[in-house]
Amino acid sequence: MKKYLILISGIAIQMILGSIYAWSELAILFGTQFGLNSVQTQSIYGVAIGVFAAGTIPAGRLLRKFGPRVLTLCSALLFAGAYALAGFAGDSYPLVFIALGPMLGIAIAAGYVVPLSTATSWFPQIKGTVTGLAVMGFGGGAILAAFVVRSLGASGMGLSSLLTVIGLGGGVVLVIAALIQKYPDEVWWSFKTGSVKHLRIAEVVVRTDFWVLYGTMFLATLGGLLIIGSIGAIGRDFSMGNAAALGVSFLALGNSTGRLIWGSLMDKLGQKAIPLSLAVMSGGFLLLLISPGIAGGQVLFLIAVVITGFQFGASLVLYGAFTERHFGSGAISTVYPLIFTAYGLAALVGPAVGGMIYDALGSYQQIVGIMVAVPILALLLFAARFNGRRQFLVAREEPG
Repeated sequence: MKKYLILISGIAIQMILGSIYAWSELAILFGTQFGLNSVQTQSIYGVAIGVFAAGTIPAGRLLRKFGPRVLTLCSALLFAGAYALAGFAGDSYPLVFIALGPMLGIAIAAGYVVPLSTATSWFPQIKGTVTGLAVMGFGGGAILAAFVVRSLGASGMGLSSLLTVIGLGGGVVLVIAALIQKYPDEVWWSFKTGSVKHLRIAEVVVRTDFWVLYGTMFLATLGGLLIIGSIGAIGRDFSMGNAAALGVSFLALGNSTGRLIWGSLMDKLGQKAIPLSLAVMSGGFLLLLISPGIAGGQVLFLIAVVITGFQFGASLVLYGAFTERHFGSGAISTVYPLIFTAYGLAALVGPAVGGMIYDALGSYQQIVGIMVAVPILALLLFAARFNGRRQFLVAREEPG
């Protein structure tokens, strides 16, 4: 029973931290109430995701040193403090940027690594499935956050008060979840004694397979991050009417369910699940591109949004599970944080570029068109290195 409570509390952690994926709802309010433009709002979001991704490297090491409870409590304090500071800042862009950019990114990094590592240690035989479950909440949290933002905004609550409510409410949930999180005794003992050896950073970064996987994840998450950060604006740009307002919820629905389904597919299909997911994403972008101006365009738009979220959820599951199997046991808290920085780099590039193009051209159609080809490039890159390999490499394999 204990391990299931730990898994459930891990999903709760991810749901609170995953509220960042409802950013497009907050971005609209920052524009209407605080006068921020698209570049400013998307830069905040991009920096938060970028710092989050980079922060998983030290967070993974701190997790092994101090344990999941301490790290989750740190995440709770930073999360609550970030939103409270942003609420206090009002229309001061520099303070909002600091609070909801780097500060929130650190909070997410500290908490994100905990359920990934603890869940796989309690369920070692189905790592793909439990990884999907653990991070399902990260996508599903956006549905709850979007509902809260819309409901409180419609009730007349100002943005400053809304930010404070999000911070305090999320902080309380994270504190409760922190008290439940722990490793199995034998796993924690192996960390404290150093009896389990893992690849060092210097050993990893000289390997060709590491950089191929890094590039694949960058390309796989680039378009999804752009769409997530701007889905509301894209819906309006594509004249989708009421469907534009549903975009965040449909995207989050695909994102959360995708994490669970793709985690199960990873256990069944192995590495073949990765190129399959990339082909699905390219198809989703294509449907999104052709949705304006055709009969049933709103329905097609929402289908495309669900597919985009569905595949994006795959990226945050498949590459973690693949890393654990490819580089050896424990790699999800040592090697994967390095690969995860590709996601952070994509976050810095995708949303900011999308905001710049929209401000310059007043349209998202060109960038969505480009995104159709990006997952195919990722597919070709991954297949060139890993296709046909019957066995996963282990930590003892020679570099290259």
